[in-house]
Amino acid sequence: ELVQHTPHTFLKATVTNVDPVKKIVTTTAGTVTYDYVVLALGSSVNFFGVPGADTYAYTVRTLSKAMNFREKFIEKLDTNPKTLDLVVVGGGFTGIEVVGQLASFKKKIRTLYPHTTITISLIEASKNLVPQLPPRAQQFIARHLKKNQVTLYFEQAVQEVKKGSVVLTVGTVLPSDFTLWSAGVGNVADRILPPIFCTKG
Repeated sequence: ELVQHTPHTFLKATVTNVDPVKKIVTTTAGTVTYDYVVLALGSSVNFFGVPGADTYAYTVRTLSKAMNFREKFIEKLDTNPKTLDLVVVGGGFTGIEVVGQLASFKKKIRTLYPHTTITISLIEASKNLVPQLPPRAQQFIARHLKKNQVTLYFEQAVQEVKKGSVVLTVGTVLPSDFTLWSAGVGNVADRILPPIFCTKG
């Protein structure tokens, strides 16, 4: 519909390779030559090789993944556990948004689950949250999260994610019923481009 009555064409296919030298895009529907190519491939989750992260950690980069976490979280609440520990890895934009929503949700569910104590921890490898923001904004966010009883761990990285716990590089072990990973994004360009043209993200 977007390209109707224009000199452009639309092709629904899977890209399998891009040759920047010959300027050819190979797809499941054939090859396409180009003068210029724009790669808008999106990204993947970067677990940085942390053992157990891709197995035991939840991600919220897609709606389906976020809804899956929500469903599992509510299912766990419905069992009326005495404690429910949440650990969010990564204090960037996604991490603080998730933590903020969880802290707000925590307040609302006190009346529904009065016998469950929920703890929320945020792990950030650098000295500050959201390094892209000005210092005043970083400090405001940190104060707001602490006020909402979020425990912040700065300058600490994750060594391993286990079923039921998160191990930090300093040796600290945090109990975790749900670990949410928002520590970084991965490059997907290397799936279709020769390695020489890719920069690992």
